[in-house]
Amino acid sequence: MIFDRDKLDKATEYVSRIRAGSSDSEDEEKILQQAWETEQSMMYQDSEEASASMGRAELVLLFRNHVAASLSGEVEKNLRFLLGPEKLWQPGNRSDGPARGLPDFGHPGWEGKIHKLQEYAAGVPSSFFIVLIGNMITEEALPNYKTALDKIAATGNLSGADGTPWAQWSCGWTAEEDRHGSVLRDYLSYTGRADMVAVDKSIFSLLLSGFDPRVGMDPYKLFVYTSFQERATKISHQNTGRVAEKYGDPVLEQICEAISGDESRHEAFYKNMMHQVFNSDPHGAMLAFEQLLRSQVVMPAELMEDGEPDLYKHFSLVAQKEGVYTILDYVSIIEHLIGFWDVASRSVSGAADRAQEFICSLPERYGKTLVPRMDRLLKKIERRPYAWLHGDLV
Repeated sequence: MIFDRDKLDKATEYVSRIRAGSSDSEDEEKILQQAWETEQSMMYQDSEEASASMGRAELVLLFRNHVAASLSGEVEKNLRFLLGPEKLWQPGNRSDGPARGLPDFGHPGWEGKIHKLQEYAAGVPSSFFIVLIGNMITEEALPNYKTALDKIAATGNLSGADGTPWAQWSCGWTAEEDRHGSVLRDYLSYTGRADMVAVDKSIFSLLLSGFDPRVGMDPYKLFVYTSFQERATKISHQNTGRVAEKYGDPVLEQICEAISGDESRHEAFYKNMMHQVFNSDPHGAMLAFEQLLRSQVVMPAELMEDGEPDLYKHFSLVAQKEGVYTILDYVSIIEHLIGFWDVASRSVSGAADRAQEFICSLPERYGKTLVPRMDRLLKKIERRPYAWLHGDLV
């Protein structure tokens, strides 16, 4: 990415000035938030207020994108977390690897594998199947997530096939992630438990709704978000495999273990990138981390639909009840990232110092407030019909 030197100098001077000041009204994150609100309320209107607000935000974003773009060397080093097609397990490989328990219709014995799969699935409660289907739908909405990654200036892939390290990561990450929805879809189809037409409609609606991770055009918040989300997905698949083992389904256990391994590598990449941002710009990194936590990390499946109201709210409670993804997992991820990025030991001042204090106090506060609240919600959870399981009540 090429930056105009005069504009970059202006952006650097502006960011340095507001960081040196004591006024909270010129906090970087407030500038970005105000610009977003102005854009939403005054879209397509020509006004001095909107122009000034957007101009201030553009300077902050230019500064942050320059910092992120300067990490290209680190990105190149971390491309080692992409394995390539020869080293990766493949959903269609039914002779070995995690999908070996699925049928290969080109070889004898496929009928026996299907019967075995359906035997395993019969022992799995509907509530667990709902969580598994939701996880698969989330994986299948991959195009939304690549769009979110590619729209950021520093990490963008303008031609769709750029040769930059960031573009190589974006395309490689997408290729690896694409396998997850494929293998889970095959598994669900062969079990005979799911209404795959209803599932397809939910995938379609989720893609149609788009996805806003609430990071704007800010690379810092993008790295925080992806670090958090990849770890959350890893934990979710790990727990799904563990619960599948408890219910006596070794095929699903193997699949989830393999997916979790991929997510672990992807998590490592994004965490390393944000660690470098903290090293290069601890002030801005701290503010971005705080802002994302204050707005809460949006889950990719929040806009899932199945024809009934409040799908995601109910689904998330079922996932909590099954132990697949819980509020304790959410809190543990925050604790992990605080430690990995050395948040508590960073030397910052002003708004960043206040952000640091907020971030480091959050896990304990959540433990005291969110955990009891979730316990109360679980006691009140009511069953609802799920089209994904032919209208079964869960």
